[in-house]
Amino acid sequence: MGKIITVVNQKDESGKTTTAVNLAASLGLIEKRTLLLDCDPQGDATDCMKVSVGPQGPSLFGALTGKNALSELVRDTELRFLDVIPAGVDLFAADRVFAGTPGKETLIRNLLSDVWEDIDYIVIDTPSSLGVLTTAAVAASDFIVIPVYCEPDIMLNLGLLLQTVAGIKKEFNPGMKIAAMVFTRCDSFDEVYRYVPPDWLEGVGKNVLLSTVAKYDGKNVSGSRPAAFVLEDVMSMPAENYLDLALELVRT
Repeated sequence: MGKIITVVNQKDESGKTTTAVNLAASLGLIEKRTLLLDCDPQGDATDCMKVSVGPQGPSLFGALTGKNALSELVRDTELRFLDVIPAGVDLFAADRVFAGTPGKETLIRNLLSDVWEDIDYIVIDTPSSLGVLTTAAVAASDFIVIPVYCEPDIMLNLGLLLQTVAGIKKEFNPGMKIAAMVFTRCDSFDEVYRYVPPDWLEGVGKNVLLSTVAKYDGKNVSGSRPAAFVLEDVMSMPAENYLDLALELVRT
């Protein structure tokens, strides 16, 4: 049975989609059968995988509403071991459509049973919010990966996110655990320590993998973010950092 890894942070520009895309691509590169599930209505992960979804094209929302079977939506990527289920702009309606639905927290887990058995890892990219889709994705997860961009209000944002994840865990998914905290655009923990007390990190690190992803200083990746470093510049330091993260998670 495959493992579900959800990448989550309600803060914009945290490196959430970049982490989801590069983690999924890294797992594919090491020949783990991987499915990237794009739950973010902005569809950046879908774009990174060079998958096109037209205004009326089938996307995740069709599966959530029963219009499509999830298996119908699986799209190939340039990596043999990586597929993607795309997001479309119709996902923006998810909070409105499902807000009053009983059992909405199990939407994603129930949906994934359609493709579950043939996959080693499912990586979920979530919206930059704590709405229905994010809650359902966390409730479906075996592991949570939290990307963090170091900035002055980092502890406030982390505190809110960790409280939310803990609440979902307690009520809907007792077996889920936070597997990794990824500090993005940081060359070393010296930068992280400017914003996060070392003793706080040491306490978290007893059970959670802590890693940094270096700033990208190459020219092979377009300036627009998110960036699929593992696909576009595999020799870069961020690509190496994400590959190391994937290998560590496989050992988890």
